[in-house]
Amino acid sequence: MDIVFIEMITKKNKTLLICKDAGAANILKNYIEKKKIRCDFFLRSPAIKIFKKNKLNFIKSITDISNYNLIISGTSIDKFELKFIKKAKKLGIKSMVFLDHWSNYKSRFTLHKKLRLPDKLITFDKFSFDLAKKTFAHEENSGHVSIKNIPNQYLSKINNNKKKKNDMVIFSSNYDKIKKLYLSDEKIIYLFIKKNLQFFKQKKINSYFIKLHPSESKSKFSKLLKKIKNELSINSISINYNLDKIISKVKYAAGYNSMALVKAKLNDCITIEINVPKIKCDIPKKYINLNFNIT
Repeated sequence: MDIVFIEMITKKNKTLLICKDAGAANILKNYIEKKKIRCDFFLRSPAIKIFKKNKLNFIKSITDISNYNLIISGTSIDKFELKFIKKAKKLGIKSMVFLDHWSNYKSRFTLHKKLRLPDKLITFDKFSFDLAKKTFAHEENSGHVSIKNIPNQYLSKINNNKKKKNDMVIFSSNYDKIKKLYLSDEKIIYLFIKKNLQFFKQKKINSYFIKLHPSESKSKFSKLLKKIKNELSINSISINYNLDKIISKVKYAAGYNSMALVKAKLNDCITIEINVPKIKCDIPKKYINLNFNIT
């Protein structure tokens, strides 16, 4: 880590953290806690849920960022954070953006057909670092951005000595928010269990859990649970809300392009990528044990 980067995070800056999506929120939360960074928070759901347990200085709305000299943010589909990165550049305010996945790096930083990069782009593993270096090679060589890789505390191993149960957790990715997708999350999970039920029986899987995405409501899968119990004769299936607790207990973890699969793999789960037609899996193969189809 270079000296300039260290100075950005350790000087007595007036810092604003901007975040919306869950993936970035989890990484940022763990990062600022470890580094003990003091800052103001401008958040939108689902990031609010992730930070809400902490006593933080939340800002409900903001248009003028000129009082800050450092912006820390993630990225989101609707470019919520990117608008402030653009403002920061114009005002000469330093900015750091944390990447939280391996997908769509170019489009994440494209606003009104123009590339809007921060001063520092932070990656979280070798794969994301190499991909960012390749994607933004010209911009980095031109001095428009500096790319650094740091340990991701969110993906650290959970301290748990208990023996894992022969159960399975299925991570929802809330692809219902992608309106053009022809398969709902409910349909994806139902087809995954139905098509591979014989395999699961052979493995003597006892209980199934659906782990909600932070942006999903508690009632989203209530009809699905009843359908699975009635049609597939699975009695033990329920909703789970705590990622750390569930992956510390279960032997199997399944999902579709979900970052939670990576954390599950690093915590000794057998991971299954659900192959959804027309959805590319960007997760590096080292984090996936098995690939199952739903069609």
